[in-house]
Amino acid sequence: MSKKASISIRIDEDLKKSTQDILDDLGLDMTTAITMYLKKINACQGIPFSVRRTSIQEALAEVELGEVESFDNVEEFKEWMKEL
Repeated sequence: MSKKASISIRIDEDLKKSTQDILDDLGLDMTTAITMYLKKINACQGIPFSVRRTSIQEALAEVELGEVESFDNVEEFKEWMKEL
């Protein structure tokens, strides 16, 4: 039998509660669910789902980098659109 190790994590209380409710419905405890996730990472040799920015995150990043146009009023926007 393999040696056991502990993992300690801090997560949002509401996230833990809602996740535990789902796991209870599935008949799983948190330890089993996390073990399943870690085994899947090993089997896939990576995260078993796509991890990428959402369109909102991409848009916010563009704003932070100054890669967007801004306008003081609708008329300025209309003029800018005509120039395209």
